[in-house]
Amino acid sequence: HRYFVDNTVHIKNGDKIIKYLIEIKPSKQTQKPSLHGNKKRSTVIHEATTWSVNQAKWEAARIWCQKNGYVFQIVTEKDLKLFKQ
Repeated sequence: HRYFVDNTVHIKNGDKIIKYLIEIKPSKQTQKPSLHGNKKRSTVIHEATTWSVNQAKWEAARIWCQKNGYVFQIVTEKDLKLFKQ
């Protein structure tokens, strides 16, 4: 499979440049799905599949970042609200 990152950011800190690989996801997709409640079976399967795919992508991204001098960061709408004025 191919993976397309949402953003890359390079931040200069003195003479050093810190490179980030940024993945933007809804916060719900960054948490393991719960099985409680009155969810339909199809919803549970969809959430579990999404969680599994995301975990595999993020692990591959972390490994790539370590090899290539990047910092991997997942950002959610909760993180973005910190910047809202």
